[in-house]
Amino acid sequence: MGLPSANFHQNPGLGQVILNEGQGILDQLGIAKFRNIFHTVGEGLIYVNIKGKVLEVNSALIKILDIPKDKILGKSVTSLVRKFASKNEIQRLLEITSKAIAGYSVSPFETNFKNKILEISVRFDKKSGRLTGIFRDITARKLAENELTASEKKYRLLFDNADVLVSLYNKDGICQLMNRKTAALFGGEPGDFIGKSFIELHPSA
Repeated sequence: MGLPSANFHQNPGLGQVILNEGQGILDQLGIAKFRNIFHTVGEGLIYVNIKGKVLEVNSALIKILDIPKDKILGKSVTSLVRKFASKNEIQRLLEITSKAIAGYSVSPFETNFKNKILEISVRFDKKSGRLTGIFRDITARKLAENELTASEKKYRLLFDNADVLVSLYNKDGICQLMNRKTAALFGGEPGDFIGKSFIELHPSA
């Protein structure tokens, strides 16, 4: 949430506060080019003043939240947050925001909204006293991570319960993986032997 003034067209000093980049952005890109970047970037952006009033939002945020711009702009950011966050999540988001205002680096916040998984980051521009909220739709990434985790668990289960002796050693002869059947042959659990050398496990080899 570094915030610009509420109006792109009436504030010639806009670039001075946005994203805490200073006058350099305005000098290099100009207000028109910066406005174009603001509205075409893939991440949802929301600018809020220290009193919690929403000053500006970009097109990506409207698409991510699927909420009309006139229902957000000029309103209290608290009323917006209540649309996608539970009581506990609101409290957590307030804590994250307070830390950002205090100058601490804060981790992104995740929440579920309209069958989407959103990642929200908060930045504070001390000079302007305004906040930037960055919204990312990470649904696809999370689904891929969950599928990978499920796949790993599936194959790990097959590996652990295979009715054959299976163990894996690296090029230095150190055991990296061992299934339960092999570990039982050595009189223990797989974790007892991972990290040991082939020679240590097979002294007579």
